[in-house]
Amino acid sequence: MGKALAFLRLARIDHGLMTVLAALTGFLAVNKGWVYIAKLAYGLAAALMAEVGVFAFNDVFNLEEDRVNAPDRPLVRGDITLFEAEVFGGVALALAVALSYLTNPLCCAIVALAITTSMLYNVRLKREGFPGNLIVAFNTALPFVYGAAIAENVSSAKPLLYFLIAFFATLGREVLKGIRDVEGDRKVGARTLAIVWGLKSAAYVSALFMCLAVAITPLLLPLATSWLSYVLLIAVTDSLFLYSSIAIVKEPKVAVAEKCRRITLLGMLCGILAFMAAAV
Repeated sequence: MGKALAFLRLARIDHGLMTVLAALTGFLAVNKGWVYIAKLAYGLAAALMAEVGVFAFNDVFNLEEDRVNAPDRPLVRGDITLFEAEVFGGVALALAVALSYLTNPLCCAIVALAITTSMLYNVRLKREGFPGNLIVAFNTALPFVYGAAIAENVSSAKPLLYFLIAFFATLGREVLKGIRDVEGDRKVGARTLAIVWGLKSAAYVSALFMCLAVAITPLLLPLATSWLSYVLLIAVTDSLFLYSSIAIVKEPKVAVAEKCRRITLLGMLCGILAFMAAAV
């Protein structure tokens, strides 16, 4: 049981479930007849496997940073060996490609793009700072478009707006995480905004992107199917991100950044639920 829990932690299964929920939301936004229900299972399983594999390799390639920034990670603690993590991640990514191929060619192309850019981030771009933040933001927002691709309809306005809001919210959150991880990142020579520009400037950048995401959310209101549910849920999301923006600007410190990281993760979950309300 302990080993199984360690693999679940390595996979960041909570993030995986949010990825599946985001893809399902994108699917529901463009498909009302469930014509593609048979392929939905393949598509969602592929999204989960891609997330699992990418996060497993994230821990493999960022072991030194994690010794400082996240000493409770399974690889740092020795709960899982490096070889076990590599095999686990490799199998998950292979399954992601195979399952997405069974869904449709567009989904396979999107999964291949996500895996390629994410592995590039793991190997190199994480330490390059803002370019890495852009990759993470892009791939975090991509499941909404991927979900629409399962239904073979990526031109609808809803999933594209979902993508845009999620992109800016995640971009702000990634800069925020750079503030939290500043000590470990400095030891491995990373060039995050928190290191290059300082904590205060990074806090302003983080707040700017999170506030931009909040500013876009009203654009979904005319398209929302269940507008009251959307308004209630997105109000919670916007409040959490605005609170985090104000908090980190007022006090750009590691402890505050960690607190805001947790708050914005809850905000992202509420945001996905709000998008789902807008979809159905």
